[in-house]
Amino acid sequence: TAGSFFMAREIEISLALCSHVRFNHEKRSVAWTLPVSKSDPSGASCTRQWECVCSSGVAAPCAYCALSLQVELVRANFGWLDDVPVFPTASGRVVDKAKVVSTMEVIAMRLGEPLRDDLGRQRFGGHSMRVSGARWLASVGIEIFKIQLLGRWGSDVILRYVREAPLSVVSADYRRRLAADDIEAVLRRVEAGPQLQEISARLDEVT
Repeated sequence: TAGSFFMAREIEISLALCSHVRFNHEKRSVAWTLPVSKSDPSGASCTRQWECVCSSGVAAPCAYCALSLQVELVRANFGWLDDVPVFPTASGRVVDKAKVVSTMEVIAMRLGEPLRDDLGRQRFGGHSMRVSGARWLASVGIEIFKIQLLGRWGSDVILRYVREAPLSVVSADYRRRLAADDIEAVLRRVEAGPQLQEISARLDEVT
């Protein structure tokens, strides 16, 4: 859940330390300092934040709650040390990035999800949480540029990830726009269209 909300790569999950995660329990928010670039996965120079999204009573995934529970588990087993991994091995050491992927595969199997697609390709890899997070946020209507900033993308590769995800909420977008704007005002603007065109044409003649 945390990996998807913060759109983390498998190596970022592997190298995340407790010192990289800071909580504000009064505001129910969590800030995670992550690398800006995949070329420097051990660097921590870009902070992203999520507030609790389940306080409204709606059952939904929540990065704040997920990371809070994870850190409590780490603290109970290994104490509170800044250099302890957020997602450690059973002995408190750094997890190999390949094990992060195999963990996702075990979770998928327990959920009854196939590990390969119809073409025989592996469904899960190092960027699975990154891709699934972007698609999830796009599917609930979060603007693409916000997802791009949150996921630390410096290019348009995100468009390849989200693809048609925003279309799943186009009906809700339409209803929201109509609810926010008086339908009669909308109709008046539509009816005024020919008049506006005539005025525009006259202005062009005068010019």
